[in-house]
Amino acid sequence: MHAQTRFSLKRLTKTFLTLSLADVAIRVGLPDALTAEKYIRNMIMDGAISAKIDQRNGNVFFLDSPGANEKDFVSIQDKVIRMIDRNISSTR
Repeated sequence: MHAQTRFSLKRLTKTFLTLSLADVAIRVGLPDALTAEKYIRNMIMDGAISAKIDQRNGNVFFLDSPGANEKDFVSIQDKVIRMIDRNISSTR
């Protein structure tokens, strides 16, 4: 992996909580979202960053630190989904 790309990706984790893979590719100078996903996956496996990839929606969620508890992430994600559902229901 190119060191500058890794550095740029790591810097994104300090600036953003969530980005689309397409945005990551643009900001880091990669050709496409698929390439960005491959870089992110490699960095997660290396322990360089802590993130979750939502392939269905094409997003990456940057977590606080490498090794962050997956249960905590899922719990927070569930709470956010419930809040969104409540807001959608209340506007109908």
